[in-house]
This record gives sequence, C-alpha cells and structure tokens, in this order.
Amino acid sequence: MITADDIRALIQDNVMGVDAMAMGEEDSFKQAGIDSLDQINVLLAIEEIHGYKIPDEDVKLCKSIRSTLDYLAALK
Repeated sequence: MITADDIRALIQDNVMGVDAMAMGEEDSFKQAGIDSLDQINVLLAIEEIHGYKIPDEDVKLCKSIRSTLDYLAALK
C-alpha cells in the first residue's frame, strides 16, 4: 500500500523547486507550489510505480497527499 512518504518521494523526484519532505498531508498541492501539470506527472508516476489507474476525471479529487491517499484507498 502506498504511503504519504511514497507520495512525497514521487513529488521530490518529479517536481522541481518543491521541498516535498516538508509538506504536510493536508497541504494542497497548489499551496506547495505544484501546478496542474506537475500534479498529473506525480499521479502518472503513482500509476506506473504502484499499479493504480486514476481516470482523468478523478485527477481533481487528488488535491493533497491526504486526499490522494484516501482516493487510492477507496480504489482497492
């Protein structure tokens, strides 16, 4: 199962200029400086590495680390 630290690591690897390790689980991606394209790149990395499938219409539900974890937990 994917963890908050897994998502932070993917953000760190895929988004320039963001200190993902300092992000709280409730901090919005936008608030942390992650734009929509970077958010999609992180979600694509989650799909590729962890085997999830996130439909395009559900991207808007993943606004923070916590909301992404909750969304992914509901998929299983």
